[in-house]
Amino acid sequence: MRIAIAGIGGVGGYYGGQLARYYDPGGDVAVAFIARGRHLAAIRKRGLSPGIVRHVGGSCRLFFGPEHGDITSFTKIEQMLKNAGIKAELRENIDEIVWEKYIFISPLASVTALLGEPFGAVMEKKASRELAEGLIKEVERIARAKAVKMAEDIVELTLEKVNSFPYETKSSMQVDCENGKQTEIEAFTGYIVRSGEELQVDVPLHRMVYGKLKVQCP
Repeated sequence: MRIAIAGIGGVGGYYGGQLARYYDPGGDVAVAFIARGRHLAAIRKRGLSPGIVRHVGGSCRLFFGPEHGDITSFTKIEQMLKNAGIKAELRENIDEIVWEKYIFISPLASVTALLGEPFGAVMEKKASRELAEGLIKEVERIARAKAVKMAEDIVELTLEKVNSFPYETKSSMQVDCENGKQTEIEAFTGYIVRSGEELQVDVPLHRMVYGKLKVQCP
């Protein structure tokens, strides 16, 4: 089996590092990394994964599965990941899993990038906490309009998840915005705005945040 890790950031570096550490070069499982820029230069100079990935929060679980069809053909991949110490779960309801994560990361990415504050600071202040909750509720309305199955208390569960992270946690979109890099505004904030227009679901908070982020993080 041949595995390619596209990018060696926090996610790719963690999972790719786990795989590369477990599977011997030249064995049945071959692991390759796709890199560019400073990462590529560092790898050429000092070898594979020269940096350090520090896991400070989150469950570090990997859910995957096909959008349609039988999942049995993917069981070998699940076992390969588990052998390397990765908490991998092959799931049939991958759409629900994706939205369960999206309803968490999209609103938090939007609010942390907008305010320039980490999770803890957002949640300890009334105004920013209410903004985060309002964004979560708007994503819930979009998901239900798309007939995605979600827990009845998904908003409360999502807020509990936010509170479980370390105070200083930043979203990747916030970090990219702070460093003047290309962000995921369109995949997160912009997607909900466009979906609201298509589904005729009002998402005023997303429209407001989207408009401001387009100026702050162009």
